[in-house]
Amino acid sequence: MRHVSGWFYAALAVLFFSTCTSPGSARKEAPPDWVLSPPQGDDRYEYFVGYAVDPSSRVKAEDAATQALISEIMRFMGVRITAETTGEAQASLEEFSVALGRTVKEEGSARVSGFKVVDRYWYEDENGITVYILARYERDALLEEKARLEALFKEAEEAISGPERRGERLLMEGRYAEAAVAFLDAARAAASSSLENREVRFQRNLDKAVRALQPLEIEVLRDNLTTYVGEAFPAEFQGRVVREGEGVVGATLLISYRETTSAGRTRVRTVPVVTGDGGEFSFSLPVMQVPGSGEITVRLDLSSALELLEDLPGTFREAADAVKKVVLSKQAVFHYRVESRSKTVPTGVLILDLDSSGGLLKERGTERGLMRLLSQEGFSLKGIPEGVETLSKQGEEAFVSWARARGDIARVIVGNARIDEFSEDGDGVMVRVSGYVKVVDLVTGRVIATVEAFKRARGRSAEVALAAAFASLGEVLGEKVLASLP
Repeated sequence: MRHVSGWFYAALAVLFFSTCTSPGSARKEAPPDWVLSPPQGDDRYEYFVGYAVDPSSRVKAEDAATQALISEIMRFMGVRITAETTGEAQASLEEFSVALGRTVKEEGSARVSGFKVVDRYWYEDENGITVYILARYERDALLEEKARLEALFKEAEEAISGPERRGERLLMEGRYAEAAVAFLDAARAAASSSLENREVRFQRNLDKAVRALQPLEIEVLRDNLTTYVGEAFPAEFQGRVVREGEGVVGATLLISYRETTSAGRTRVRTVPVVTGDGGEFSFSLPVMQVPGSGEITVRLDLSSALELLEDLPGTFREAADAVKKVVLSKQAVFHYRVESRSKTVPTGVLILDLDSSGGLLKERGTERGLMRLLSQEGFSLKGIPEGVETLSKQGEEAFVSWARARGDIARVIVGNARIDEFSEDGDGVMVRVSGYVKVVDLVTGRVIATVEAFKRARGRSAEVALAAAFASLGEVLGEKVLASLP
């Protein structure tokens, strides 16, 4: 295979026979055969010829001929730098070109495996100095280098176009959330590359992700489920992800809800779910141990793709915020209620308020605060008549025995609260009160729950401050009792 154009050699033959015998020529001998007819490529080698003319400098002519030789090799390889060429590919190509050039200049060196300069020829005439260089390249080594460079040139392009093609295919299949993830992968690859047009390709894929996500909606199908403490919900919660009325398959969602332990600690749990046929999804909550109402947030999850965009340079990261806003807007709220069967149990309440020395106070503000909160939750409460509090001086067991003897009370909430701190200043009175209550099952005699708490309050007078403190303490104790009962 020849690697210099044929028309050049036809003209060259005429030129040689007219100039090499003309007066003033620096070299009279005929050129070697390969100048006029370069060797054909064979099973082992490919041959390349580079030539150049300089008006006065042989060194410059040598340099130009070397570059022409390298250009012929590059033309054979078929690689060229474009807007899609990565910095890594460009650097590798330049490194290869430099190594070829040094091998040509430093005869005997082996900087490029399989490449060798076979011969050189030059002559001088009235046009200047002309230099020819003949080189050969082992075919296997040449094809191996060609494959290596092609792989580098395609790598960055495929990192972008691969996810982008996948996104287009997923769009056709109606898997819009997955398509958006693919487009975001392509956008990240574009922004992370050194392509000249990376900004254009980044924004294009970002826009495709937004268009895929914008019409998505999360519909609530089964909601407002009710159960009891310690019991499973009667059914699963159900919803659907749709796009313009059509179900979206393969969308990943995050289900988040608050869970309160019997010890009163609250934590947020999040579990993933993927939409199936028709875009529908379902989920269930674990058995709840604390009564009360709650919400479940269901939101679209593209966190893995969005997190990768966080590491991009500032301008790219700011542009990605548009996608984040769309994703965050795709959510729905489900509701549930957990009730306590304890509220159906007739319960008596006696909580005594004491002063700092243990003396009995007339008002039972803590008791009223607790009863008000539990009554709002639907508990069946029975107040203890005035005067019965004297039983407390005989001990709590005496009070429990009295309540059991009544016959219409199955449980009692009994305890006391007292003043811990009391101070006055120019703004009024500050007090701190603390207390405890326990819940006793009158049938078994077992203590079901014991809770304690404290509260502070300020008022213009001692009466106002104490009333506020005891009432608030009662509500806090009521909340803890509610959280402790089955």
